[in-house]
Amino acid sequence: MRKTIKVYVHGELLELPWNTTLKDLHEMLDYNMESYMALVNGRPAPEDRYLEDGDSVVFVRITYHFSPLEGEHEKMR
Repeated sequence: MRKTIKVYVHGELLELPWNTTLKDLHEMLDYNMESYMALVNGRPAPEDRYLEDGDSVVFVRITYHFSPLEGEHEKMR
């Protein structure tokens, strides 16, 4: 008998193998780890964290905003 855990991902209940890490979940859902940060039970968690029965996972998209290069802001006025 295989042991599984039940985890909520974006509110949807999923049944996963007992030894699933956040990195595994990233790969299962095809989320790029550089573009999404995982929150487990509302807190940031490392990718090597093992999920536990009843955990709630939400992936938050990370966006990058670049500032103009030094001195470039003068040209924009």
